[in-house]
Amino acid sequence: MHPELRQTLDDLGISDACTYHEFEGRDEWLQGRRPGMGASESAALFGVAPDAWSSPRSVYEEKVHDVRPVRAIEALDWGLRLEPVIAQGYADMHEVQLLRLGRFTIIRNRQHPLIQATPDGIVLPPEEGDDRGPGTCQIKNSSAFARDAFNNGLPDHIWVQVQHEMLAMELGWAVVPVLIGGNHLEVFETEADPVFQATIVEAVERFWSDHILPQIPPAVDGSQATTDALKARWGWHTPDSCIVLPEEFEALWHRRQEIQESATQYKEALEEINNRFRDAIRDSHKAIIPGVGVVSYPLVSKQAHAVKATSYRQFFFPQKADPDKAAKLIAAIAKGGA
Repeated sequence: MHPELRQTLDDLGISDACTYHEFEGRDEWLQGRRPGMGASESAALFGVAPDAWSSPRSVYEEKVHDVRPVRAIEALDWGLRLEPVIAQGYADMHEVQLLRLGRFTIIRNRQHPLIQATPDGIVLPPEEGDDRGPGTCQIKNSSAFARDAFNNGLPDHIWVQVQHEMLAMELGWAVVPVLIGGNHLEVFETEADPVFQATIVEAVERFWSDHILPQIPPAVDGSQATTDALKARWGWHTPDSCIVLPEEFEALWHRRQEIQESATQYKEALEEINNRFRDAIRDSHKAIIPGVGVVSYPLVSKQAHAVKATSYRQFFFPQKADPDKAAKLIAAIAKGGA
């Protein structure tokens, strides 16, 4: 860490609350995360982490067995590439100083060393008119299709993440600049919630004592994160080996067969309904479902990467029925409107 940056953190009193740990690269940083619980991992303990990103079992596998599934996700790559640009854009637009600690820095709370975080920055508000002191900054890059997730403020998993980060540094507020669709910056601020932060400490310490230290894995679930972790953990087999499973797996197998048969039936039934929509919508871009709302059926194109470039049509159904809106749209069309 640059001496001037370290001196600034000391002057702000942040160093009194936490320790700093810098690593040369991503692999070393990932190893450095194993002795504690990061902010995004904390969301998994509360069941609000995105399905593909983290789960209690995936956190356990990483901490105990150093299992890190390879995720070739283009959105994640672009998020990392755009992070400095979003950070500078936010700082310029809001006239604040943003201290960048480095991508491979881990901060650990002195009182609760299991609480660790890698913040995207620390915000120094303007000297005049703001006496809150420094705040943590977590930068996000979001697809335009995910815009609705921010309609009511921060999604739960991001709110938990920044509460964890504030706890790690003992700061009183956080800011989350979100670049949506590549061309619109939304900025969300939230204050520290000491009651919930105490719950974070309790949840992390309990997870550590119940699972990590005794190496007792939490139960599996059906999340993509757990699936990826177990596939990475057991990505091989011992030739000519065979084991006998507990008797409970007989009932589990029968349940699997039932679910699989039901899934096939539901898939066929769903595809029949989709085909009825296709047949009715034909070449129209959108259609109004009476009593529900608008269904769009655009042409979606995929760029050539590992697979051949292709184009296909994809449904975007309304998530909730809105009879009033549907009725108004139908009336507008009947009058020759849009």
